[in-house]
Formats: sequence, structure tokens, C-alpha cells
Amino acid sequence: MNGLRSDEEPEDGNYFIAVDLCGFTDSSQTNKTKNSKLDETAIAIVKVNTKGWWVADIQYGRWDVRETAVRILKAAKDYRVNAVGIEKGALKNAVMPYMNDLMRRLNYYPRIEELTHGNKKKTDRIVWSLQGRFEHGRIVLNEADWNNKFVDQLMQFPDSKTHDDLIDAVSYIDQIQVADWNQNLNEEEYEVLDTTIGW
Repeated sequence: MNGLRSDEEPEDGNYFIAVDLCGFTDSSQTNKTKNSKLDETAIAIVKVNTKGWWVADIQYGRWDVRETAVRILKAAKDYRVNAVGIEKGALKNAVMPYMNDLMRRLNYYPRIEELTHGNKKKTDRIVWSLQGRFEHGRIVLNEADWNNKFVDQLMQFPDSKTHDDLIDAVSYIDQIQVADWNQNLNEEEYEVLDTTIGW
């Protein structure tokens, strides 16, 4: 995995966020031992470029619904993302009113897309979106504290007794990613045949 880490951000590409919501914690709770056994919400921030994915950051933890909404929107604003994907279901329905309130207050409205399982088993969905990319070196991790946890989850997957929140969030990028293949195309390199449609 050492060859798949780099703190050099790709020059081209667009940022996307995928969120795997895993419940909310009352901020007054202090039983960290109990909480450590529970799934965690993961917010994957990925720059999609022509060479693949650069995973810039993964924020993870158990937060109350308001803090979760703040973290998602702050990450979206900081990275100027093209879209934020949030897993469909009751948890998305719970966090969206807080997101909408924050968006109105900040006058910042990122595109929110609904992520689905697509009638696939979780294991298949994760394998299909990540395995080939990792095998061909098309996923690079930004060097950061979350690397070890991500790699640990990846190496133990699909063990049902271990968490997979971080890799699940990154796998969801597959549903919202859009690489701009024309970023490095100069005007001199092509001839416009029809000025109406620009082709």
C-alpha cells in the first residue's frame, strides 16, 4: 500500500464527497467504550481526475445529527465539491433538514445526490467499485492519520466482524464521479465542425 500514498494533489480533476451515515450519537453520551463497537459515519472527500481517484481526506466518527450536517457542509465548502452523495434512507432524511437550514444560513448550496445500493450486496458493490481501481493503481491515498484505519478495514474486508465504514464511503464515489476528460485539451488541437453545437 505504500506505493498508493501521495500527499501531492493532482492538478486536474474535481472534488466529490460521499457520505456513509451510520447513526447519530447524543452529544451528552460519554461511554466511548460502548461507542467504539458501533459503526461510524464516514465522509470521503475524493478528487476524481483522468488518472483515477485521489482520496484527499476521510472524516469519521459518531456525532449528533447537527454536527454531522455541519461537517458535511464544511467539507463541501472547503473543497468546493461538484456534488455531495448521501446514502438513501432514514438517516439521510434525518440529516437533510439540518443541511438545508445550514445551506440557507450560509447561502451555499452544493448539489446533493442520493446514493443507493443499486440492488447489490454490500460486498459486491464495494469490490466492484474499488478492486479494479486498486489493482491498476487508480486510487491514491493522501498521506494522513486516517490511512492506517482505511488500510486495516480494506485488508480485513469482507469480514463481517470488522468495520468497513471508510471503504464503503469511498466506494460510493463511483456513483457520483465525473472525470473531466477535456481539461487539458487546447483549442488548437481540434477543429469545430458545427458552431451551433460546438462539435
